[in-house]
Amino acid sequence: APLFINYYRVVQAMNQEATEARTNGGQVDPVLIRNGLDRRFDVGYVNHPTGKDIDIHREGEHWVAVADYEDIAPLIGNVQMLVQFHKQVELQ
Repeated sequence: APLFINYYRVVQAMNQEATEARTNGGQVDPVLIRNGLDRRFDVGYVNHPTGKDIDIHREGEHWVAVADYEDIAPLIGNVQMLVQFHKQVELQ
């Protein structure tokens, strides 16, 4: 999938997991979040990142999931473009 479509699917999956985590009574299990993201990435044909690449940690009183990744796209001939992506969602 093109870079920005892939990013849109990552954002969509992370937002869906965040919504599901919030409706789960505030209980955050990083393993379950990663597994859920892997399932959503598979369904959405997300090539990368994988659930293991998503950083899930506490920031103060809240849990957050952070996707920081890079991708390379061909530009012209043998010239390529490096694109950096960042998405953070609050899980609790």
